[in-house]
Amino acid sequence: MTDAHTGGRRRGIAAVVLLALLAGGLGGAWWLLRPATNPTTVDTLLGQARAESLAGELGEDEAFRLELTEAELARLLRAGLAETPAALETASVRVEGDDAAALLHVEGDAARAALRLAASIEARAADGVLRLEVTSSELSGLTLPGVADDALADLLAGSGEVGERLTAEGVTVEDVRADQRLLVITGRAEDPERAATLLRQAFGAVGRPAPPERVGPGRLAVRDEPGPELVLVLGDSIAAGTGSADHRDAASSRVHGALERLDGVARGYRNLAEPGATAADVVTGGQLEAAEGILAADEVGLVVVSVGGNELLDLLEGGPCAVDLASSACDEAIVTARARLGEELATILGTLRSGGAPDVVVLAPYNPFSVGGGGEAERRTDAAAAALTATTRAVASGHGARVADPSADFAGRAGSLTLLGAAEPDIHPTPRGHDVLAAAILDAAGHEIVRRR
Repeated sequence: MTDAHTGGRRRGIAAVVLLALLAGGLGGAWWLLRPATNPTTVDTLLGQARAESLAGELGEDEAFRLELTEAELARLLRAGLAETPAALETASVRVEGDDAAALLHVEGDAARAALRLAASIEARAADGVLRLEVTSSELSGLTLPGVADDALADLLAGSGEVGERLTAEGVTVEDVRADQRLLVITGRAEDPERAATLLRQAFGAVGRPAPPERVGPGRLAVRDEPGPELVLVLGDSIAAGTGSADHRDAASSRVHGALERLDGVARGYRNLAEPGATAADVVTGGQLEAAEGILAADEVGLVVVSVGGNELLDLLEGGPCAVDLASSACDEAIVTARARLGEELATILGTLRSGGAPDVVVLAPYNPFSVGGGGEAERRTDAAAAALTATTRAVASGHGARVADPSADFAGRAGSLTLLGAAEPDIHPTPRGHDVLAAAILDAAGHEIVRRR
């Protein structure tokens, strides 16, 4: 993926994650489910009595009442985000509204980025469930654009789906209102502890946390070292290691290091990848020609090719898909992008194979907009990424190459595996994200060193 995509779009996607987690902070208040006669505050949630607050035995269909002050909401928000890329240095919440709904005006400063967040979130009870709607949002004065706005809508749609699940578990939210600058939620729950567990899973942290590290850093901080069984890398910024300040954290260096640890033999390493490169750029920009020369002169063990990420970004950030992901014009653009990727990838793999490459793994793209909402827009961006991956698989199969598909591990983890929370928000992977990519490559190549324990 290209380094050129670092402007408003990245800031917009970062806003999606921040606002999603803000909505998660409100949902986290469900940890406080208690009998109506004993309202619980955030002090209980954050203090020693947390376990006790969930342990009380309530009768069947028992009522609950939750009261939260503005200061308590702000504390809950900061606590809920403390271990996430969207951690807030400061946060304030102002509650207003009427008997029908509560409006939360939220402001905060990101702890790990020079970003100022402002949002208004409406909370109301509808059909027995808690409904959240972001009525306005800005990040450092920028409104949310394009796919980022759609992703935020997905996150809010996801909160509605959670409400339906809770209804099935016997939870009914009867009323949400602002009362003298308090947020007051009342309802009934057959099993409040079970309801709290479900809400923790759904709202406690929007998106999935990063998985445990499987591969670990590589040995090489450089992109070129001679040696036998050379690991040759072609492609885009993912292959080049963008997102890792130290190249030893890059996916390709991690793969190289893991292979060395596997048999204790030092290997060579040549990384030809260039940020911003598409498959067509690999063919015409000199990478493929350089790879041919290396294959003719050196002993190559594994070739890693990373393409498709910039094709996906170009698809989602420009043209008809940036306007309407559900349009027939977007569908046609995806078909065109698949055809172009297929043609260029066939040229790459055909050239590598004819040049004597013994083992080739193609790294398919992940969806950088998968923030964990699970709604229609996210499903469509997932579908666009899956379409390019399907083409990658078909072409690779025809040339005896293997495909590393990281989509399952990246699904819902854009907030934990990319640099969206950095000082300059970025869709490239963090070192932990690069570890996930390295594991996918090694899994595809059939190496047992990184099998999950």
